[in-house]
Amino acid sequence: GEAAIFAAGQSVVIIVGAAGLMMLAFFRGRNRELRNVAVMVTMVAAGKVFLFDLFQIQGVPLVTSVFLFGVAISLISVALTRWSKGGRGGEEEAKAAS
Repeated sequence: GEAAIFAAGQSVVIIVGAAGLMMLAFFRGRNRELRNVAVMVTMVAAGKVFLFDLFQIQGVPLVTSVFLFGVAISLISVALTRWSKGGRGGEEEAKAAS
């Protein structure tokens, strides 16, 4: 019902906030403090999705919540990987490694 939609909406806001903070930290001079805040918000989102949503809601709101969390984690993973490698991408990284 409406409570499930509201709970999933809360999760979506937290998830989008975490991904947005990470992208902001990455593109604004690699701000470490902002990155750390983004990681903490991501942990809050993980707790909300997997400890609350998974057991309390069902149907499309649950699928939306879990799917968006997966997308956000993928984006955050790419940002953190590039962060640790200096920000170069693709073929440049392969050439630098060899």
